[in-house]
Amino acid sequence: MANKAAPALNKQDIAILQTLAPGTVVDLQIDTPTAPQRLKTFYVGMDIPNGFIFQVPNSHKWANIRDQLVTGNSVVVRFVIEGEFGQVIAFKVDILKCFSKPISILITDFPSTIQSRGLRAEKRSQPGIPVSVLIDEGQAASDKSKIKGLIVDVSKKGCKLAITKESEAVALSVNKNITLGCKLDGETIKIEALVKNITEDKRYRYHGIQFSDEQGSVDVLLERHILLG
Repeated sequence: MANKAAPALNKQDIAILQTLAPGTVVDLQIDTPTAPQRLKTFYVGMDIPNGFIFQVPNSHKWANIRDQLVTGNSVVVRFVIEGEFGQVIAFKVDILKCFSKPISILITDFPSTIQSRGLRAEKRSQPGIPVSVLIDEGQAASDKSKIKGLIVDVSKKGCKLAITKESEAVALSVNKNITLGCKLDGETIKIEALVKNITEDKRYRYHGIQFSDEQGSVDVLLERHILLG
């Protein structure tokens, strides 16, 4: 690869990227004419400060987006660093080349910035975004009316909400209206939602949550917590 200017990453950022071992599963997000697609693949290697190499699997899902794997298009790369608290790392890079022969690989340039976010609210706890849950908008917003929970998966349409059985003073039920509160920079954003389904394990109840339509607070949550969009 041709040399280019060194990326504007500090030593810590470079060290984070160097934790990626060949064969690590990564998440690649590729824009398509209809909607962004997120696919799993394997990291092959990097050439600092020139670029990254990823495997392109010979699968149906990848065949559908191969037309987008062209020079000039960009991809968002995400991977997880395990540890006591866990970190999700994300960065956006431009595609340099996609080869199908003799092996199927994707080559990108090197990022100038990376983003990171802790996965876990506390050591060895359930990973997620801490939220307060207010049951029914009509209830008084007192401490007793709130439950603490964790968003463990989220999209523009809804999320998966985990609540410990010990902290759930009032059990949520299907078709119950709730308000989620999440603190960002000292301010609380609120999201109106509906409980759609409930499952559980020994410690947590997991609630499938549907967000009400057209809420700017959802976009704020995604922008701040789901790295690089």
